[in-house]
Amino acid sequence: MDPTIKIILFFLLINYLLILPIYLVNPSNINFLPGKGMKGGISRKASTLSKIIKFFGDLAGFTLLFILFKSFIPLQLGIIILTIFCMASIIYQVYYHAIKRLYNKQPVSLLDYKLVILAFRIVYHGYFIYFCLTLLVTTGLSFLFYFLSSYYLGYIYQGNYHFSFPIGLAFIYALGFVPLLLKRRGITGHHNKRISYLSYIIMTDIVQSLKMKKSLEKIRNNGLENYNSITNKIKLKNQPNIFFLFIESYGKVVYDTSYKENYEQLIRQSEKELKELGWQMCSNLSKAPRMGGGSWMCYASFLYGTLIQDESFFRLIMNSEENIEANISILHALKNSGYKNYLLNPLTGFQNMQINWQEIADFFAADKIFKFSDLEYKGKLVGAIGRQPPDQFSLLQTYEKIKNGEKPFTLFFETLNSHATWESPTSIEKNWKLLNNENYDFPVSTKKFWPAMQYQINFIMDFIKRNLGENDMVVIIGDHQPPLITNSKSGYETPIHILSKNNSFINLFSEFGFEKGLWVSEKENKNVTHQGMYYILLKNLIKEYGEKESEEIPYLKNGITLQ
Repeated sequence: MDPTIKIILFFLLINYLLILPIYLVNPSNINFLPGKGMKGGISRKASTLSKIIKFFGDLAGFTLLFILFKSFIPLQLGIIILTIFCMASIIYQVYYHAIKRLYNKQPVSLLDYKLVILAFRIVYHGYFIYFCLTLLVTTGLSFLFYFLSSYYLGYIYQGNYHFSFPIGLAFIYALGFVPLLLKRRGITGHHNKRISYLSYIIMTDIVQSLKMKKSLEKIRNNGLENYNSITNKIKLKNQPNIFFLFIESYGKVVYDTSYKENYEQLIRQSEKELKELGWQMCSNLSKAPRMGGGSWMCYASFLYGTLIQDESFFRLIMNSEENIEANISILHALKNSGYKNYLLNPLTGFQNMQINWQEIADFFAADKIFKFSDLEYKGKLVGAIGRQPPDQFSLLQTYEKIKNGEKPFTLFFETLNSHATWESPTSIEKNWKLLNNENYDFPVSTKKFWPAMQYQINFIMDFIKRNLGENDMVVIIGDHQPPLITNSKSGYETPIHILSKNNSFINLFSEFGFEKGLWVSEKENKNVTHQGMYYILLKNLIKEYGEKESEEIPYLKNGITLQ
Protein backbone atom coordinates (compact mmCIF):
# COMPACT_ATOMS: atom_id res chain seq x y z
CA MET A 1 0.00 0.00 0.00
CA ASP A 2 1.24 3.48 -0.82
CA PRO A 3 2.79 5.15 2.30
CA THR A 4 0.67 8.26 1.79
CA ILE A 5 -2.51 6.17 1.85
CA LYS A 6 -1.36 4.53 5.10
CA ILE A 7 -0.66 7.92 6.69
CA ILE A 8 -4.06 9.24 5.62
CA LEU A 9 -5.82 6.18 7.00
CA PHE A 10 -4.06 6.53 10.36
CA PHE A 11 -4.82 10.27 10.36
CA LEU A 12 -8.51 9.57 9.79
CA LEU A 13 -8.60 6.86 12.47
CA ILE A 14 -6.98 9.11 15.08
CA ASN A 15 -9.15 12.00 13.88
CA TYR A 16 -12.43 10.18 14.50
CA LEU A 17 -11.28 8.84 17.84
CA LEU A 18 -10.59 12.42 18.91
CA ILE A 19 -14.04 13.67 17.90
CA LEU A 20 -15.78 10.64 19.43
CA PRO A 21 -16.61 12.49 22.73
CA ILE A 22 -18.60 15.03 20.72
CA TYR A 23 -20.88 12.27 19.47
CA LEU A 24 -21.09 10.30 22.71
CA VAL A 25 -21.38 13.03 25.36
CA ASN A 26 -23.34 15.71 23.54
CA PRO A 27 -24.92 14.33 20.34
CA SER A 28 -26.71 17.62 19.59
CA ASN A 29 -23.38 19.15 18.59
CA ILE A 30 -23.09 16.98 15.48
CA ASN A 31 -25.83 18.83 13.60
CA PHE A 32 -23.53 21.19 11.78
CA LEU A 33 -25.36 21.33 8.45
CA PRO A 34 -28.95 22.49 7.82
CA GLY A 35 -31.48 19.68 7.80
CA LYS A 36 -34.80 18.94 6.21
CA GLY A 37 -37.33 21.75 6.34
CA MET A 38 -34.74 24.52 6.66
CA LYS A 39 -33.98 27.08 3.98
CA GLY A 40 -31.23 25.66 1.83
CA GLY A 41 -31.74 22.30 3.51
CA ILE A 42 -30.29 19.06 2.27
CA SER A 43 -31.62 15.55 2.13
CA ARG A 44 -31.57 13.31 5.19
CA LYS A 45 -29.01 11.01 3.56
CA ALA A 46 -26.73 13.92 2.77
CA SER A 47 -27.16 15.31 6.27
CA THR A 48 -26.24 11.91 7.77
CA LEU A 49 -23.23 11.67 5.47
CA SER A 50 -22.12 15.17 6.43
CA LYS A 51 -21.84 14.13 10.07
CA ILE A 52 -18.83 11.96 9.28
CA ILE A 53 -17.11 14.64 7.17
CA LYS A 54 -15.56 16.21 10.22
CA PHE A 55 -11.94 16.96 11.05
CA PHE A 56 -10.10 17.68 14.27
CA GLY A 57 -8.18 20.74 13.13
CA ASP A 58 -5.71 20.62 16.00
CA LEU A 59 -4.52 17.18 14.85
CA ALA A 60 -3.73 18.65 11.44
CA GLY A 61 -1.74 21.45 13.05
CA PHE A 62 0.02 19.08 15.41
CA THR A 63 1.02 16.81 12.52
CA LEU A 64 2.44 19.78 10.61
CA LEU A 65 4.67 20.56 13.59
CA PHE A 66 6.06 17.02 13.52
CA ILE A 67 6.67 17.27 9.76
CA LEU A 68 8.53 20.58 10.17
CA PHE A 69 10.55 19.67 13.28
CA LYS A 70 10.97 15.89 13.05
CA SER A 71 14.73 16.30 12.71
CA PHE A 72 14.78 17.93 16.17
CA ILE A 73 12.32 15.59 17.94
CA PRO A 74 13.30 11.94 18.47
CA LEU A 75 10.65 9.53 17.21
CA GLN A 76 10.01 7.96 20.62
CA LEU A 77 9.56 11.39 22.23
CA GLY A 78 7.21 12.38 19.39
CA ILE A 79 5.09 9.27 19.98
CA ILE A 80 4.79 10.09 23.69
CA ILE A 81 3.94 13.73 22.94
CA LEU A 82 1.23 12.77 20.43
CA THR A 83 -0.22 10.17 22.82
CA ILE A 84 -0.43 12.74 25.63
CA PHE A 85 -1.96 15.27 23.23
CA CYS A 86 -4.64 12.76 22.16
CA MET A 87 -5.52 11.70 25.72
CA ALA A 88 -5.59 15.29 26.99
CA SER A 89 -7.89 16.21 24.09
CA ILE A 90 -10.26 13.33 24.88
CA ILE A 91 -10.40 14.18 28.61
CA TYR A 92 -10.96 17.90 28.03
CA GLN A 93 -13.69 17.26 25.47
CA VAL A 94 -15.52 14.91 27.83
CA TYR A 95 -15.40 17.64 30.50
CA TYR A 96 -16.43 20.36 28.05
CA HIS A 97 -19.39 18.57 26.52
CA ALA A 98 -20.59 17.12 29.82
CA ILE A 99 -20.81 20.63 31.29
CA LYS A 100 -22.50 21.94 28.15
CA ARG A 101 -25.06 19.15 28.08
CA LEU A 102 -25.88 18.94 31.78
CA TYR A 103 -25.76 22.62 32.72
CA ASN A 104 -26.24 24.46 29.41
CA LYS A 105 -23.41 26.84 30.25
CA GLN A 106 -20.08 27.75 28.77
CA PRO A 107 -17.47 25.70 30.67
CA VAL A 108 -14.84 27.72 32.54
CA SER A 109 -12.31 25.38 34.14
CA LEU A 110 -11.37 27.76 36.97
CA LEU A 111 -14.99 27.82 38.11
CA ASP A 112 -15.68 24.18 37.37
CA TYR A 113 -12.64 22.36 38.70
CA LYS A 114 -14.12 21.92 42.18
CA LEU A 115 -17.29 20.60 40.58
CA VAL A 116 -15.20 18.08 38.64
CA ILE A 117 -13.39 17.03 41.83
CA LEU A 118 -16.74 16.58 43.59
CA ALA A 119 -18.04 14.44 40.70
CA PHE A 120 -14.84 12.37 40.85
CA ARG A 121 -15.29 11.80 44.60
CA ILE A 122 -18.94 10.82 44.19
CA VAL A 123 -18.13 8.30 41.45
CA TYR A 124 -15.20 6.90 43.44
CA HIS A 125 -17.16 6.45 46.69
CA GLY A 126 -20.64 5.75 45.34
CA TYR A 127 -20.06 4.02 42.02
CA PHE A 128 -16.68 2.34 42.38
CA ILE A 129 -17.34 -0.15 39.61
CA TYR A 130 -17.86 2.74 37.15
CA PHE A 131 -14.72 4.38 38.49
CA CYS A 132 -12.78 1.19 37.73
CA LEU A 133 -14.36 0.91 34.28
CA THR A 134 -13.36 4.51 33.55
CA LEU A 135 -9.78 3.78 34.54
CA LEU A 136 -9.82 0.67 32.40
CA VAL A 137 -11.18 2.55 29.36
CA THR A 138 -8.70 5.40 29.89
CA THR A 139 -5.80 2.94 30.12
CA GLY A 140 -7.02 1.11 27.02
CA LEU A 141 -7.33 4.36 25.07
CA SER A 142 -3.81 5.38 26.12
CA PHE A 143 -2.37 2.14 24.74
CA LEU A 144 -4.47 2.47 21.58
CA PHE A 145 -3.28 6.04 20.94
CA TYR A 146 0.30 4.99 21.66
CA PHE A 147 -0.01 2.15 19.15
CA LEU A 148 -1.58 4.40 16.49
CA SER A 149 0.92 7.19 17.13
CA SER A 150 3.81 4.75 16.69
CA TYR A 151 2.68 3.75 13.19
CA TYR A 152 1.45 7.23 12.24
CA LEU A 153 4.64 9.07 13.17
CA GLY A 154 6.75 6.15 11.99
CA TYR A 155 5.48 6.65 8.45
CA ILE A 156 5.78 10.43 8.72
CA TYR A 157 9.34 10.28 9.99
CA GLN A 158 10.25 8.02 7.03
CA GLY A 159 9.20 10.87 4.79
CA ASN A 160 7.81 8.68 1.99
CA TYR A 161 4.55 10.60 1.65
CA HIS A 162 3.26 12.60 -1.27
CA PHE A 163 3.85 16.35 -1.05
CA SER A 164 0.09 16.90 -1.25
CA PHE A 165 -0.41 15.43 2.25
CA PRO A 166 1.21 18.31 4.22
CA ILE A 167 -0.42 20.76 1.82
CA GLY A 168 -3.81 19.23 2.66
CA LEU A 169 -3.06 19.45 6.38
CA ALA A 170 -2.03 23.08 6.01
CA PHE A 171 -5.27 23.79 4.14
CA ILE A 172 -7.39 22.16 6.87
CA TYR A 173 -5.56 24.05 9.61
CA ALA A 174 -5.61 27.39 7.75
CA LEU A 175 -9.39 27.21 7.44
CA GLY A 176 -9.53 27.79 11.17
CA PHE A 177 -8.28 31.33 10.71
CA VAL A 178 -10.82 32.31 8.08
CA PRO A 179 -13.57 33.23 10.60
CA LEU A 180 -11.02 35.26 12.57
CA LEU A 181 -9.88 37.17 9.50
CA LEU A 182 -13.42 37.76 8.30
CA LYS A 183 -14.68 38.37 11.87
CA ARG A 184 -17.61 36.07 11.29
CA ARG A 185 -18.67 32.51 11.93
CA GLY A 186 -17.68 29.99 9.32
CA ILE A 187 -17.47 26.25 8.94
CA THR A 188 -14.71 26.09 11.51
CA GLY A 189 -14.02 26.94 15.11
CA HIS A 190 -16.62 25.29 17.25
CA HIS A 191 -17.29 21.63 17.86
CA ASN A 192 -20.46 21.56 15.82
CA LYS A 193 -18.69 22.85 12.71
CA ARG A 194 -17.15 20.73 10.01
CA ILE A 195 -13.62 21.39 11.28
CA SER A 196 -13.28 21.35 15.07
CA TYR A 197 -10.64 23.36 16.90
CA LEU A 198 -10.27 22.45 20.53
CA SER A 199 -7.60 25.14 20.80
CA TYR A 200 -10.32 27.79 20.24
CA ILE A 201 -12.29 26.43 23.14
CA ILE A 202 -9.25 26.18 25.41
CA MET A 203 -8.17 29.76 24.63
CA THR A 204 -11.68 31.00 25.43
CA ASP A 205 -11.58 28.98 28.65
CA ILE A 206 -8.22 30.51 29.64
CA VAL A 207 -9.41 34.07 28.96
CA GLN A 208 -12.60 33.56 30.98
CA SER A 209 -10.73 31.81 33.78
CA LEU A 210 -8.30 34.73 34.10
CA LYS A 211 -11.21 37.17 34.28
CA MET A 212 -12.91 35.09 36.96
CA LYS A 213 -9.65 34.77 38.88
CA LYS A 214 -9.35 38.55 39.10
CA SER A 215 -12.98 38.82 40.18
CA LEU A 216 -12.56 36.18 42.90
CA GLU A 217 -9.36 37.78 44.17
CA LYS A 218 -11.04 41.19 44.32
CA ILE A 219 -13.91 39.81 46.41
CA ARG A 220 -11.56 37.92 48.74
CA ASN A 221 -9.34 40.98 49.23
CA ASN A 222 -12.13 43.48 49.75
CA GLY A 223 -14.73 41.28 51.42
CA LEU A 224 -18.41 41.73 50.73
CA GLU A 225 -19.18 44.49 53.19
CA ASN A 226 -20.09 46.88 50.38
CA TYR A 227 -22.53 44.34 48.94
CA ASN A 228 -24.63 43.97 52.09
CA SER A 229 -28.25 44.89 51.48
CA ILE A 230 -29.74 43.93 54.88
CA THR A 231 -28.59 43.68 58.47
CA ASN A 232 -29.48 41.41 61.36
CA LYS A 233 -32.47 43.42 62.54
CA ILE A 234 -35.21 40.99 61.52
CA LYS A 235 -37.65 40.11 64.27
CA LEU A 236 -40.90 38.22 63.78
CA LYS A 237 -43.88 37.70 66.06
CA ASN A 238 -46.64 35.10 65.67
CA GLN A 239 -44.06 32.97 63.95
CA PRO A 240 -45.40 30.26 61.61
CA ASN A 241 -43.50 27.05 60.98
CA ILE A 242 -41.97 27.30 57.50
CA PHE A 243 -41.26 24.41 55.13
CA PHE A 244 -38.77 25.14 52.35
CA LEU A 245 -39.30 22.35 49.82
CA PHE A 246 -37.11 22.50 46.74
CA ILE A 247 -38.24 20.00 44.11
CA GLU A 248 -35.42 18.53 42.08
CA SER A 249 -35.81 19.21 38.31
CA TYR A 250 -39.20 20.91 38.71
CA GLY A 251 -38.92 23.29 35.75
CA LYS A 252 -41.07 25.31 33.39
CA VAL A 253 -40.95 22.32 31.06
CA VAL A 254 -44.13 21.10 32.81
CA TYR A 255 -45.95 23.83 30.87
CA ASP A 256 -44.71 22.41 27.56
CA THR A 257 -47.12 20.61 25.25
CA SER A 258 -46.05 17.09 26.18
CA TYR A 259 -46.69 17.59 29.92
CA LYS A 260 -49.07 20.55 30.08
CA GLU A 261 -52.41 18.71 30.08
CA ASN A 262 -51.41 16.23 32.79
CA TYR A 263 -49.72 18.90 34.84
CA GLU A 264 -52.65 21.31 34.72
CA GLN A 265 -55.11 18.59 35.68
CA LEU A 266 -52.93 17.51 38.61
CA ILE A 267 -52.17 20.99 39.90
CA ARG A 268 -55.74 22.28 39.65
CA GLN A 269 -57.08 19.22 41.46
CA SER A 270 -54.54 19.78 44.25
CA GLU A 271 -55.52 23.43 44.42
CA LYS A 272 -59.21 22.54 44.74
CA GLU A 273 -58.60 20.05 47.55
CA LEU A 274 -56.33 22.46 49.45
CA LYS A 275 -58.85 25.31 49.19
CA GLU A 276 -61.51 23.08 50.71
CA LEU A 277 -59.24 22.75 53.76
CA GLY A 278 -58.79 26.51 54.06
CA TRP A 279 -55.42 26.83 52.34
CA GLN A 280 -54.59 29.95 50.36
CA MET A 281 -51.86 29.87 47.75
CA CYS A 282 -50.15 31.91 45.05
CA SER A 283 -47.71 30.98 42.30
CA ASN A 284 -45.24 32.39 39.81
CA LEU A 285 -42.24 31.38 37.74
CA SER A 286 -38.77 32.08 39.09
CA LYS A 287 -35.65 32.28 36.97
CA ALA A 288 -33.02 29.89 38.33
CA PRO A 289 -29.32 30.79 38.13
CA ARG A 290 -28.51 27.45 36.51
CA MET A 291 -30.10 25.04 34.08
CA GLY A 292 -30.03 21.27 34.28
CA GLY A 293 -27.88 20.91 37.40
CA GLY A 294 -26.04 22.58 40.25
CA SER A 295 -29.00 22.44 42.63
CA TRP A 296 -26.90 23.75 45.52
CA MET A 297 -26.17 26.96 43.61
CA CYS A 298 -29.88 27.42 42.93
CA TYR A 299 -31.03 27.15 46.52
CA ALA A 300 -27.97 29.07 47.74
CA SER A 301 -29.03 31.96 45.50
CA PHE A 302 -32.49 31.81 47.05
CA LEU A 303 -31.23 31.58 50.63
CA TYR A 304 -28.64 34.36 50.37
CA GLY A 305 -30.18 36.73 47.80
CA THR A 306 -26.99 36.48 45.77
CA LEU A 307 -26.68 35.32 42.17
CA ILE A 308 -24.53 32.18 42.34
CA GLN A 309 -23.93 30.54 38.96
CA ASP A 310 -20.55 28.88 39.44
CA GLU A 311 -18.94 26.53 41.92
CA SER A 312 -16.10 28.87 42.93
CA PHE A 313 -18.53 31.64 43.85
CA PHE A 314 -20.65 29.12 45.73
CA ARG A 315 -17.59 28.19 47.78
CA LEU A 316 -17.20 31.86 48.76
CA ILE A 317 -20.59 31.67 50.41
CA MET A 318 -20.24 28.10 51.64
CA ASN A 319 -16.78 28.30 53.20
CA SER A 320 -17.32 29.26 56.83
CA GLU A 321 -13.59 29.85 57.35
CA GLU A 322 -13.58 32.74 54.88
CA ASN A 323 -16.85 33.97 56.39
CA ILE A 324 -17.77 35.79 53.20
CA GLU A 325 -21.43 36.48 52.70
CA ALA A 326 -23.16 39.41 51.08
CA ASN A 327 -26.31 38.88 53.13
CA ILE A 328 -27.22 36.80 56.12
CA SER A 329 -29.28 33.94 54.76
CA ILE A 330 -33.03 33.62 55.22
CA LEU A 331 -32.39 30.74 57.60
CA HIS A 332 -29.88 32.76 59.66
CA ALA A 333 -32.37 35.62 59.84
CA LEU A 334 -35.12 33.28 61.05
CA LYS A 335 -32.79 31.64 63.56
CA ASN A 336 -31.96 35.06 64.99
CA SER A 337 -35.68 35.61 65.37
CA GLY A 338 -36.12 32.49 67.51
CA TYR A 339 -36.58 29.71 64.97
CA LYS A 340 -35.05 26.27 65.20
CA ASN A 341 -33.78 25.18 61.78
CA TYR A 342 -33.77 21.63 60.47
CA LEU A 343 -32.13 20.29 57.32
CA LEU A 344 -33.18 16.99 55.75
CA ASN A 345 -30.53 15.24 53.63
CA PRO A 346 -31.23 11.48 53.40
CA LEU A 347 -28.78 10.76 50.57
CA THR A 348 -26.90 7.52 51.06
CA GLY A 349 -24.45 5.40 49.09
CA PHE A 350 -21.35 7.45 49.93
CA GLN A 351 -20.56 6.18 53.43
CA ASN A 352 -16.78 6.33 52.86
CA MET A 353 -16.85 9.85 51.45
CA GLN A 354 -15.79 12.49 53.96
CA ILE A 355 -18.40 15.22 54.24
CA ASN A 356 -17.92 18.39 56.26
CA TRP A 357 -21.28 18.33 58.01
CA GLN A 358 -20.34 21.27 60.24
CA GLU A 359 -19.74 23.43 57.18
CA ILE A 360 -23.14 22.39 55.83
CA ALA A 361 -24.79 23.10 59.18
CA ASP A 362 -23.23 26.57 59.25
CA PHE A 363 -24.37 27.27 55.71
CA PHE A 364 -27.99 26.32 56.51
CA ALA A 365 -27.90 27.70 60.07
CA ALA A 366 -29.09 24.20 60.93
CA ASP A 367 -29.63 23.15 64.54
CA LYS A 368 -30.07 19.56 63.38
CA ILE A 369 -29.32 17.73 60.13
CA PHE A 370 -31.43 14.65 59.52
CA LYS A 371 -29.17 12.30 57.60
CA PHE A 372 -30.02 8.86 56.28
CA SER A 373 -28.93 7.18 59.51
CA ASP A 374 -31.31 9.39 61.52
CA LEU A 375 -34.32 8.13 59.58
CA GLU A 376 -33.80 4.50 60.68
CA TYR A 377 -34.99 3.35 57.27
CA LYS A 378 -34.90 -0.36 56.42
CA GLY A 379 -36.94 -0.45 53.21
CA LYS A 380 -36.28 -0.35 49.50
CA LEU A 381 -33.92 2.37 48.20
CA VAL A 382 -34.32 4.28 44.96
CA GLY A 383 -32.44 7.01 43.17
CA ALA A 384 -30.27 7.87 40.18
CA ILE A 385 -27.58 9.72 42.17
CA GLY A 386 -26.79 7.68 45.25
CA ARG A 387 -29.62 5.75 46.87
CA GLN A 388 -32.26 7.09 49.22
CA PRO A 389 -35.66 6.29 50.72
CA PRO A 390 -38.81 7.47 48.96
CA ASP A 391 -39.09 11.22 49.52
CA GLN A 392 -42.51 10.72 51.10
CA PHE A 393 -40.99 8.61 53.87
CA SER A 394 -38.04 10.96 54.41
CA LEU A 395 -40.26 14.01 54.83
CA LEU A 396 -42.88 12.37 57.05
CA GLN A 397 -40.36 10.57 59.25
CA THR A 398 -38.52 13.85 59.83
CA TYR A 399 -41.77 15.69 60.50
CA GLU A 400 -42.71 13.12 63.13
CA LYS A 401 -39.46 13.89 64.95
CA ILE A 402 -39.78 17.70 64.93
CA LYS A 403 -43.50 18.53 64.99
CA ASN A 404 -43.82 18.63 68.78
CA GLY A 405 -40.89 20.95 69.42
CA GLU A 406 -41.39 24.05 71.53
CA LYS A 407 -39.92 26.63 69.15
CA PRO A 408 -41.26 27.57 65.74
CA PHE A 409 -39.16 25.74 63.19
CA THR A 410 -38.07 25.68 59.58
CA LEU A 411 -37.47 22.52 57.59
CA PHE A 412 -35.38 22.65 54.43
CA PHE A 413 -35.56 19.69 52.06
CA GLU A 414 -34.22 19.34 48.51
CA THR A 415 -36.14 16.34 47.17
CA LEU A 416 -34.13 13.49 45.65
CA ASN A 417 -36.38 11.03 43.83
CA SER A 418 -36.90 13.31 40.81
CA HIS A 419 -33.20 13.59 40.03
CA ALA A 420 -32.27 12.57 36.47
CA THR A 421 -32.47 9.86 35.29
CA TRP A 422 -35.67 9.85 37.35
CA GLU A 423 -35.74 6.59 39.25
CA SER A 424 -38.75 7.33 41.38
CA PRO A 425 -41.72 5.75 43.14
CA THR A 426 -44.87 6.19 41.10
CA SER A 427 -47.46 6.41 43.86
CA ILE A 428 -47.77 7.63 47.42
CA GLU A 429 -48.61 5.36 50.33
CA LYS A 430 -51.56 6.21 52.56
CA ASN A 431 -49.81 4.39 55.37
CA TRP A 432 -46.31 5.73 54.73
CA LYS A 433 -44.79 3.64 57.55
CA LEU A 434 -45.29 0.53 55.40
CA LEU A 435 -42.36 1.78 53.33
CA ASN A 436 -40.01 1.10 56.25
CA ASN A 437 -39.98 -2.65 55.63
CA GLU A 438 -37.33 -4.53 53.68
CA ASN A 439 -39.97 -6.93 52.36
CA TYR A 440 -42.35 -4.19 51.19
CA ASP A 441 -42.13 -3.50 47.46
CA PHE A 442 -43.49 -0.50 45.57
CA PRO A 443 -43.58 0.35 41.86
CA VAL A 444 -40.69 2.42 40.50
CA SER A 445 -40.39 4.32 37.23
CA THR A 446 -37.02 4.96 35.57
CA LYS A 447 -35.89 7.31 32.81
CA LYS A 448 -39.29 8.99 32.62
CA PHE A 449 -39.55 12.60 33.78
CA TRP A 450 -43.29 12.99 34.21
CA PRO A 451 -43.98 10.02 36.56
CA ALA A 452 -41.20 11.27 38.84
CA MET A 453 -42.56 14.81 38.83
CA GLN A 454 -46.13 13.62 39.36
CA TYR A 455 -44.95 11.68 42.41
CA GLN A 456 -43.21 14.76 43.82
CA ILE A 457 -46.27 16.95 43.52
CA ASN A 458 -48.59 14.24 44.86
CA PHE A 459 -46.62 13.39 47.98
CA ILE A 460 -46.01 17.05 48.89
CA MET A 461 -49.65 18.02 48.45
CA ASP A 462 -50.73 14.94 50.40
CA PHE A 463 -48.29 15.87 53.17
CA ILE A 464 -49.75 19.36 53.40
CA LYS A 465 -53.37 18.18 53.39
CA ARG A 466 -52.86 15.48 56.02
CA ASN A 467 -50.39 17.09 58.39
CA LEU A 468 -50.19 20.89 58.27
CA GLY A 469 -52.51 23.53 59.60
CA GLU A 470 -53.09 27.10 60.76
CA ASN A 471 -49.57 27.79 61.97
CA ASP A 472 -47.71 26.40 58.96
CA MET A 473 -46.39 27.95 55.77
CA VAL A 474 -44.93 26.16 52.75
CA VAL A 475 -42.59 27.44 50.05
CA ILE A 476 -42.36 25.04 47.09
CA ILE A 477 -39.88 25.87 44.34
CA GLY A 478 -38.11 24.04 41.55
CA ASP A 479 -34.35 24.18 41.78
CA HIS A 480 -33.74 24.22 38.00
CA GLN A 481 -35.03 22.91 34.71
CA PRO A 482 -34.48 19.16 34.21
CA PRO A 483 -31.30 18.15 32.35
CA LEU A 484 -31.18 16.03 29.19
CA ILE A 485 -34.70 17.00 28.05
CA THR A 486 -34.18 20.80 28.05
CA ASN A 487 -31.67 23.27 26.65
CA SER A 488 -31.02 27.01 26.87
CA LYS A 489 -33.99 27.70 24.55
CA SER A 490 -36.29 26.09 27.13
CA GLY A 491 -35.67 28.95 29.54
CA TYR A 492 -34.35 28.92 33.11
CA GLU A 493 -37.67 29.41 34.91
CA THR A 494 -39.13 27.06 37.49
CA PRO A 495 -42.54 27.11 39.24
CA ILE A 496 -42.75 28.55 42.75
CA HIS A 497 -45.74 28.24 45.11
CA ILE A 498 -46.42 29.91 48.47
CA LEU A 499 -49.05 28.22 50.67
CA SER A 500 -50.54 29.44 53.94
CA LYS A 501 -53.92 29.68 55.65
CA ASN A 502 -53.20 33.37 56.21
CA ASN A 503 -54.86 35.05 53.21
CA SER A 504 -53.46 38.45 54.19
CA PHE A 505 -49.93 37.09 53.85
CA ILE A 506 -50.64 35.41 50.51
CA ASN A 507 -52.11 38.64 49.10
CA LEU A 508 -48.80 40.45 49.66
CA PHE A 509 -47.18 38.47 46.84
CA SER A 510 -49.47 39.91 44.15
CA GLU A 511 -47.26 43.02 44.13
CA PHE A 512 -44.50 40.84 42.67
CA GLY A 513 -46.53 39.22 39.91
CA PHE A 514 -47.79 36.15 41.78
CA GLU A 515 -51.15 34.73 40.75
CA LYS A 516 -53.65 33.21 43.15
CA GLY A 517 -53.69 29.41 43.05
CA LEU A 518 -51.13 26.85 41.93
CA TRP A 519 -51.38 27.41 38.17
CA VAL A 520 -49.46 30.17 36.42
CA SER A 521 -51.28 31.57 33.39
CA GLU A 522 -49.03 34.59 32.80
CA LYS A 523 -45.59 33.16 32.07
CA GLU A 524 -43.81 36.32 30.90
CA ASN A 525 -43.01 39.77 32.26
CA LYS A 526 -44.12 38.97 35.83
CA ASN A 527 -41.47 36.36 36.57
CA VAL A 528 -39.19 36.64 39.58
CA THR A 529 -35.71 35.21 40.21
CA HIS A 530 -34.43 32.75 42.80
CA GLN A 531 -32.14 35.36 44.32
CA GLY A 532 -34.87 38.00 44.14
CA MET A 533 -37.21 35.72 46.11
CA TYR A 534 -34.92 36.24 49.11
CA TYR A 535 -36.06 39.86 49.33
CA ILE A 536 -39.70 39.16 48.46
CA LEU A 537 -40.05 36.54 51.17
CA LEU A 538 -38.29 38.54 53.88
CA LYS A 539 -40.20 41.72 53.00
CA ASN A 540 -43.55 39.93 53.23
CA LEU A 541 -42.66 38.03 56.40
CA ILE A 542 -41.72 41.28 58.09
CA LYS A 543 -44.75 43.12 56.73
CA GLU A 544 -47.15 40.45 58.01
CA TYR A 545 -45.38 39.11 61.09
CA GLY A 546 -42.62 41.59 61.90
CA GLU A 547 -42.16 43.60 65.06
CA LYS A 548 -41.89 47.38 64.85
CA GLU A 549 -38.12 47.50 65.22
CA SER A 550 -37.61 45.19 62.23
CA GLU A 551 -35.85 46.95 59.38
CA GLU A 552 -37.33 47.65 55.97
CA ILE A 553 -36.05 45.18 53.40
CA PRO A 554 -35.20 46.50 49.90
CA TYR A 555 -36.26 44.58 46.83
CA LEU A 556 -33.44 43.64 44.47
CA LYS A 557 -35.13 41.69 41.69
CA ASN A 558 -31.86 40.24 40.44
CA GLY A 559 -30.24 39.98 43.85
CA ILE A 560 -26.61 40.80 44.50
CA THR A 561 -24.25 40.00 41.63
CA LEU A 562 -20.70 39.19 42.71
CA GLN A 563 -19.21 38.65 39.25
